[in-house]
Amino acid sequence: MLSKYNYRSTSTKLDFSVKSGKKLESLEALAQDLGINSSQIKTTKQVHGTNVAIIKNLDQDYTDVEADAIITTNTNIIVGILTGDCVPLFITNPKSKIVAGVHVSRATAEKGILENVLAELKQFDSNWSNYEVWLGPSLQQKSHLVDLQFLKFFDSKYIKPLPKGQFVVDNQELFNSYLTRNNYIEADLKNIQSGYLDLHQYIKDKLVEHGFDISKILDSGIDTYTNQNHHSYRRDYPNYGIMLSYAILE
Repeated sequence: MLSKYNYRSTSTKLDFSVKSGKKLESLEALAQDLGINSSQIKTTKQVHGTNVAIIKNLDQDYTDVEADAIITTNTNIIVGILTGDCVPLFITNPKSKIVAGVHVSRATAEKGILENVLAELKQFDSNWSNYEVWLGPSLQQKSHLVDLQFLKFFDSKYIKPLPKGQFVVDNQELFNSYLTRNNYIEADLKNIQSGYLDLHQYIKDKLVEHGFDISKILDSGIDTYTNQNHHSYRRDYPNYGIMLSYAILE
């Protein structure tokens, strides 16, 4: 019987943000829960870039290496992707025991993180029908409000625009969070056009374009902004936490 992967994201009980001072403590707690050594959980320094780390051995420490994706074929390694609202994307191949964890943000998508990861995966197994995909808890379109000047890369089909000067009137908390994080004041709004980005659909479409089977692309559907069980940068700024997502081979 072919092995399969289970995908998980930690709750707010653990916080992997460096600023909280609880990252190491949280890693140890997660490792204990999984019955493994914390050194088996591999993370990188995610910087909204496009570098891909290939980790082969347990003794490789990539904690301070700048990379927004990790690939391994070592079944003793747990790939960890750290997020606060961005998409923790996992591309796995149960047949070849390949795990790729990807930090997909608006910035990394625009810079080409998906293309870089797929180019690396081809070196292991280029038959995309052998892979499955999971999109973990992250901002769903209803909560992914962005100033449209930052969305020029994305096709209009991924954006639900608001009329110029009109902001979120049905969600005061999201509205206030947007102003605070972007240093806007309400007087600025008349000159700003914003919209909701569907980053999840962009990722799915991009993978299908490359030949992935849509039936093997799974979406948690969990919105970090509205789900209190997970950390959210937008909801909790400036006192936000970070969660860790990972894939377990069974």
